Amino acid sequence: MSKTLMDPETGQPMVRGTRPVTITFGGFSETVAMPGWYSEAGEGVHSGEDLAVSDEALARLKKRASSEAGEGIATEKGRRVRPAG
Repeated sequence: MSKTLMDPETGQPMVRGTRPVTITFGGFSETVAMPGWYSEAGEGVHSGEDLAVSDEALARLKKRASSEAGEGIATEKGRRVRPAG
């Protein structure tokens, strides 16, 4: 028997599936198939395992933004932060 979650807002049943989610960082974007439990209203509930998908995409974007920016780490607004010293 499959597990069913109820939407915490509406009390309606939620179904397990994926939805396209766009992650953006440093001027770069990536759309991932985000697993989770979704309601008819589009709300989602995600486990730690589900969130690993978006975490990995964010890590890729941070690496890309950092390499595009050169030395230092790119921030959300695309500015570089250089190490002190």
